Amino acid sequence: MKLKFYINHDSNNTINKNLESLKEININFKTIQDTFLPSLVLTRKNVPVQSNYLELNNKYYFIEKVNLFHTDYVILKLKEDVLYTFKDDILNSDVDIIEKSKPSNYNQNSTTNEVIKDKYTSDTTIKLNDHIIVQTVGNPLREV
Repeated sequence: MKLKFYINHDSNNTINKNLESLKEININFKTIQDTFLPSLVLTRKNVPVQSNYLELNNKYYFIEKVNLFHTDYVILKLKEDVLYTFKDDILNSDVDIIEKSKPSNYNQNSTTNEVIKDKYTSDTTIKLNDHIIVQTVGNPLREV
C-alpha cells in the first residue's frame, strides 16, 4: 500500500488544499486500524521531518502528533481530513446556501425556540459506513 507524505500549505478547513509532495513509500499493515484516527509506526528515516499531511488508501490525513519510539521508530497520530477526502462529493453536491454565518460569541446572540426544517437533496448517494458531514447551527450543550 502506498503512503504519500506532503506539506499542507493551507488551513485545515480549506477544501482545495495546496499540497507539496515530499515522499512516497510502500507499507504493509500488521493489524486493522481505525480509518478516522489511525496511528502508524514507521521507521524514522522514512518520515520526512517537515511533513504535516499524508495520503493513505485514497484518504487524506493530518499528522496530529509525532511520538519518538525507540531510536529508529516514530508513531504518527493521524486524523482524517474529511473535507479533502470527500471534496469531490462535497463540491458536486446540490445545495442552496441561504445565509452565510458570521463569527460570533454564542452568549451574545439572542436565541429562539423556533425550529426551522429545510430539506436539501443531493444526487450523491453515500454508501453505508462512509463518513457524513453535517453542519448545524445552535448553542453548544451546557452541563447542568
